[in-house]
Amino acid sequence: MIESLGLINDNVGRAPKFTDPDVVELYKSIGLEVDQLTMQLSGGKTVTELQTELQKEETLSKHVDVVANKFGEKIWGRTKRSHLFAPGLKSLYPKALFWDCEKDRKA
Repeated sequence: MIESLGLINDNVGRAPKFTDPDVVELYKSIGLEVDQLTMQLSGGKTVTELQTELQKEETLSKHVDVVANKFGEKIWGRTKRSHLFAPGLKSLYPKALFWDCEKDRKA
């Protein structure tokens, strides 16, 4: 997932490590949203029920929107991009993503 977003991870294969402060904050914010969502959904549900609930777009959309609205322009804007891979045809990041492009935001 990290590579498909174009984010440079300095610790491949282990817990991600980022050098860009905005990417570090993005990663922390995602963790907080995941924790919050898990607490909301976990009340008496089985693992299978939780997995089914998490696969529904409406379950995740609010949490994704919170993170995306806070970090989208900072991470995938047009100015600072040194924390992103150069896109490549044989990578999980085949094309540069730009926050101001609606098609890219949906990706």
